[in-house]
Amino acid sequence: MSVKDRFFLIFYEKDEKCRTDITYVLLAMGSLVVHIVYHIFFIKHNKLPLIEYNIFSVFFYLFLVIFRKKIQLDKFTIVWNIEVMLFATLAIMKIGFGYGFELLFLILMSTDVFLMNNNIFVKMLVIFLEAVIFFRLLISKKFAWNFDPAVIDFYILNFLSYFFSVNVVNYASLSFFEIKNKFENMKLVEEKERYKKIAEYDALTGLVRKFYMTQQLDEAIDDYNGGKLDNLVLIFADIDDFKRINDTYGHPNGDIVLAKVGMIFKQNFRKDDIICRWGGEEFLILMKNVRKGFAYNIIDKLREKIYKQNFLFDDVNVSITMTFGVCAVYDSKIKYEELIKTADNLLYEGKHSGKNKVVYKEI
Repeated sequence: MSVKDRFFLIFYEKDEKCRTDITYVLLAMGSLVVHIVYHIFFIKHNKLPLIEYNIFSVFFYLFLVIFRKKIQLDKFTIVWNIEVMLFATLAIMKIGFGYGFELLFLILMSTDVFLMNNNIFVKMLVIFLEAVIFFRLLISKKFAWNFDPAVIDFYILNFLSYFFSVNVVNYASLSFFEIKNKFENMKLVEEKERYKKIAEYDALTGLVRKFYMTQQLDEAIDDYNGGKLDNLVLIFADIDDFKRINDTYGHPNGDIVLAKVGMIFKQNFRKDDIICRWGGEEFLILMKNVRKGFAYNIIDKLREKIYKQNFLFDDVNVSITMTFGVCAVYDSKIKYEELIKTADNLLYEGKHSGKNKVVYKEI
């Protein structure tokens, strides 16, 4: 997983807390700043009926900012909704339309979809009640919208409040869904990779499984026969007398041996070499573009290293040996079945001529 994906993963795991904290702080701080500016405007334009109520609003949001860690977002949105609706209603009742306070109702109806209770019925009911109150004000005030350029500062402030509130909520919501979608896609990719790894890799040794090796071997033979590869080396390897280890020391200890052999193989072969647990205690290794003699030397050194590897089972030091059949293809075209059969026959030859050896052939 990339660093970027890890960031998204971590962010997603904390997304609910991050989203709620950011939304809470921005709305509470934004509302506090707006009401402080309201207060200055009310004094400037001598709107005395609203000064006292606005003092309450300033202290109300100051309280919410100070104690933000103790108040959950759902409770905050309820009291924020009530305060905005009461303030907008009172402002329109006292000084009428034309100051932009009607935009506060648009703020509520635009943000309730994201902030209010998850129940869609509750959301629609709240928006309906806000719309009823707004239209009741329109009727009672006979929509006497008399715009006065002298109070354009009110209208600008209310428009900015509307713009700020809607964008804060939309940003928080879109960020949440973006992160969620990103994470869900990551989960799908990871799940796919996990199942792919289960299908392709042996859980005990960490080596590839037989079906994956057959695919890779098919492709490599096609590439060699087509001139894309200079040569191929196929190695069959088998742990000598492995049944005796299982019977004497138990299958769990036999698994330890298999896992250790797999680890030694991974440490000693090249990165591009394909190492497979072919079945049971049998392994198959595919090497490409290997200079003559290199494969035999590396396999013989590996054979010695495995022989020197000691295992302690039931307070007994146990060593193992392995036999290798190595078929190196340099000068002739080859078929899948022929290559497998040749390497297998070489292994069989080694098994029946003393074991713990490397039987090598070039074709």
